[in-house]
Amino acid sequence: MKAMLASKTGQQIIVGDSINVGEGSGASGPGAFGLGNAANFRSAKAMADIYVAAGIPAFDKNYITGDFGVRAAGGNTILTYDTRVTSLGNGDMNVRDNGAAGAAYLHLGSTAATVTDTGIDGFVIDVAEYDSAPVITFKIDGAAPAFMSINGVTQPGGTMSYATNASATGPSRIIVRTSSVGSHTLQMTSSDYKHGIAVVYGINSTTSQINILTFAACGQRTTDQTGTTTIALPAMLKKETPGLVVLTSATNDMIQGAAKATWLAAVASLVATAQAAGASVLLEFPYAFSNVADATVSDWNASLKAYGVANNLSVLSHYDFYGPYSGMAPSLFWNAASGDTHPTAAFSAALAQRRVDAIRSM
Repeated sequence: MKAMLASKTGQQIIVGDSINVGEGSGASGPGAFGLGNAANFRSAKAMADIYVAAGIPAFDKNYITGDFGVRAAGGNTILTYDTRVTSLGNGDMNVRDNGAAGAAYLHLGSTAATVTDTGIDGFVIDVAEYDSAPVITFKIDGAAPAFMSINGVTQPGGTMSYATNASATGPSRIIVRTSSVGSHTLQMTSSDYKHGIAVVYGINSTTSQINILTFAACGQRTTDQTGTTTIALPAMLKKETPGLVVLTSATNDMIQGAAKATWLAAVASLVATAQAAGASVLLEFPYAFSNVADATVSDWNASLKAYGVANNLSVLSHYDFYGPYSGMAPSLFWNAASGDTHPTAAFSAALAQRRVDAIRSM
């Protein structure tokens, strides 16, 4: 990792759950998915800020991530955890061919979904599924992109129109670019709703940078990331080339009563998948929370550290640092009075700093 940071280029992927995608932001109560101050709750955003302060160009990616960062807040209302998503148009959201907890794809409509970011010259869009042959149109700042490709094949005109079963090879990857680096807005519309947008993020093709991507879903267990869905880690690694995978795990596994052996087997599977793709792995264990007995958290923490030692892997344990839940300050949690497990902006930033410190030591 020292070489990646010294070169100021590369890709880091965070595998996790709602703690990593920003849930807990906004002014609404637990279970609602507000936008207020959302970016500050994203650990990837906090990591990027730390890198930038150290003189390393870095981007927090995946600000709209159908299966990872976009959830229904009741009915067809779609919200996101990042305010760079300026509109989701009249799109719909549906759980289709994947079974991951908290998962859904964004289905575009005739009114544009828009994403605005700065310091970029293009966007990456992953279309995860099709039921027919919709025409999807992409524009940058209201005009057809200067460049567009679909799965590496140049496709002029800013539209895609074909049907495919993407599940076998991961999502279909669309790259659109404009001719200058700056603040740009992506507009996406479709002729029908029979497709699924899984990932969107901005790119700067002209400079070296650390790109931080988040593969996580609300309520997601570690086993959900080992599956064959188009947004699970095995499929996404057919498109992404990370130098590092940060595997945060155990939170929902413990909350949902999974067997420890099942969780550890999923960890081992994801480690093997990441290493086969050429990535280093940092294992990350969560802090304690109110709805799991401390004896369980302590036992699982010890098991992950033992697995790390046995397999020569670095382990970052927030439980080791913060201790049992009884000793943690309620101010660390967004809504501790309701038993919420999600971190405040300040706590999220502290967790990100510990992660960056661990990465620097690898």
